[in-house]
Amino acid sequence: MSKLEVQEGESSWDNGVDECNYWKIGKYEDEFGDSTEEQFLCFNCSGKFSNSISEAGPLTVEIFVDKDEVYFKFYTYKSKQLIKNRGLFFADVKFENGKTVSFALNNQGLGKTSIVKSSANPKQLRDIFLIDGLIKFHVVNDRQHPTAEYNFTYDGQAWDFEQTIQEIGILFDE
Repeated sequence: MSKLEVQEGESSWDNGVDECNYWKIGKYEDEFGDSTEEQFLCFNCSGKFSNSISEAGPLTVEIFVDKDEVYFKFYTYKSKQLIKNRGLFFADVKFENGKTVSFALNNQGLGKTSIVKSSANPKQLRDIFLIDGLIKFHVVNDRQHPTAEYNFTYDGQAWDFEQTIQEIGILFDE
């Protein structure tokens, strides 16, 4: 069982992680529903999505960080409905100073098991959250002819992220 499958079909706010503008600490569950000692961080962002059915629909994005990886979950219509598009996604990130970075994401499942996992290494993604100011994300399922588009803004604080990863002992290889 992979780590995030324990939350299959549930958003982190159902698991004691409230929707907020700061990083929260959660614990994974084992196959019996008992909390393990392994912890993760979670941050919720709001945004808009568009696809062939909806234009500028409400979007909630959860960002998960654990000792091994950084994950994103996309919920459409501010519900527990995870995106169903499977395959490669492309993310462009823009900082307040105008600098941009790009990376690929891979949606590894369909429906409730959908987890969008970054192909960038955890340190590269961690560094994004160590920059103060608004950070805008633009994610599409195809660079040439996108049929799904997700836009959201991260407005967390670098000190909060850094303090919280230190609190639970998450270390990233340099």
